[in-house]
Amino acid sequence: QQQQQQWRQERQHQQQQQQQQSQLPSQLQPQEQLTNSNSQSRSLSVVSTPAMSGHPSPLSRSYEDLADLSLIGCSKSLLLSRLAPGLKELHISENSLTSLQGLEHLKCLQYLDVSKNLLATIDSLAALLQMPSLTMLVVQDNPVCKIKSYRVKIWANFLAPHTVIDGVVATTSEMKKVVRMGDQKKSKKK
Repeated sequence: QQQQQQWRQERQHQQQQQQQQSQLPSQLQPQEQLTNSNSQSRSLSVVSTPAMSGHPSPLSRSYEDLADLSLIGCSKSLLLSRLAPGLKELHISENSLTSLQGLEHLKCLQYLDVSKNLLATIDSLAALLQMPSLTMLVVQDNPVCKIKSYRVKIWANFLAPHTVIDGVVATTSEMKKVVRMGDQKKSKKK
């Protein structure tokens, strides 16, 4: 009887583990287990592979305690609003994003990489306005970068001029343009 009971318990435990592992694609399971098994680690990195197509989004679960997250080439429709509000660093390049809508709740975010997406307008970056802690933004290789003085427009509309955009600090010339754009906005409001 004891053997049968022990066998049942082991079987139940195996079924529970299988059920938990089936929640993410097999390519992600080792990374997730590593993250969960190491209480010091607050990072998760997911890079898309062709074998992932048809699997649930890596964000089908909540990762509320993460500080750093990389989701590169994972999905055309990431559930951005489900990201952990305490994130400090976020890499979401190559996801065909057309807007940063859904990131407004990331008040602690310091570094954001949205390179190689489909961000085409300055307005598609409006969520940046809600990120007071942001110090570095990577937006290169997006259609928005073809807009003349795109960095100046981003600073003038959404970010503090000390924020580094695409690895470049604002030049004196760009700072003057930012100030002029701010003055023009103020005069339009009057």
